[in-house]
Amino acid sequence: MISASPGEPRLYRKHGDNGRPRIQAFCAECGSPIYTTGVDEEADVIGIRWGGIAQRKSLNPNHQIWCAYAVGWLDRIAGLPARARD
Repeated sequence: MISASPGEPRLYRKHGDNGRPRIQAFCAECGSPIYTTGVDEEADVIGIRWGGIAQRKSLNPNHQIWCAYAVGWLDRIAGLPARARD
């Protein structure tokens, strides 16, 4: 665990399924995940944890990962009936 200054995310270093080191950042107050990134040459790619983003409508994903684990119905969700929040 890498300690954080007040207001800064706390960092945790681990090894991914592929064996390469990863840095995971999370809120030091509530523990919510914020982002993940590689180290060294892979540090320029950042995976943002979608649930913690207030500006989700402004962001467009440019690729997906872990597609082998996706549920089978995910590609059909856009065609389902929808309603606004009550």
